Amino acid sequence: MGAAMKVLIPWKTPLYRNLNGYHPLLASLIDAAPENLEFVVPEGEGSFNSESYYRIISETARQGAKFGEIFVKSVPHIDADKYLSDFLWSRNPAMQMFLDTFAPDVDLVLHHTTPVHMMSIPFVCHLENIETLFFPGLEKRSHHTINLRAEPIFDFIKWQLESDNCRGVFTHLKRTYETLNRCFNSEKIARKIRYIPLGVAVPPSFRERIDSKIAGIRERKGG
Repeated sequence: MGAAMKVLIPWKTPLYRNLNGYHPLLASLIDAAPENLEFVVPEGEGSFNSESYYRIISETARQGAKFGEIFVKSVPHIDADKYLSDFLWSRNPAMQMFLDTFAPDVDLVLHHTTPVHMMSIPFVCHLENIETLFFPGLEKRSHHTINLRAEPIFDFIKWQLESDNCRGVFTHLKRTYETLNRCFNSEKIARKIRYIPLGVAVPPSFRERIDSKIAGIRERKGG
């Protein structure tokens, strides 16, 4: 067996605690992980040396410049100052810098539900709802009035997911999987997306009974 792959889980940092923190689904993924995976779960604020600062600031500037380039093409009705400020605060730059100090020691970051990735470390993200992918761009806004492809954050997230830094996106919800493919219409992203349903395989002999139960629930709810 080769050397263990080291995976950073950021759920104990202030950045994640404010968003979703510990999640039983992520815990179950870790419990079921192969033995050759080693998990690194940082806490606190950390400290920086000059080499870390140079690398982290370079990466932050690169992503910031890319977002700025994309934002120039934004639709006129958006309050640019507020949009950019909300975006940067949601990513918590100081915490991103802290997490990036682990770059020499880990191979991958595993994000769950709210993938606010602004690091140089390659990442994989698990999604439940596609809305959280665009956090905070869709917060407190009516979805019926949003043209997602006209949002500045759309092209930025697409750029992030198409980049070599993104190693994969997976979801346990079929609707989210289908929406991701339809939303981005990108072959490069489509090759990275996986639908991994929860639970165990059901024997064929139970299928009719399960379908009947589900149909009964719908009938009782009037749908």
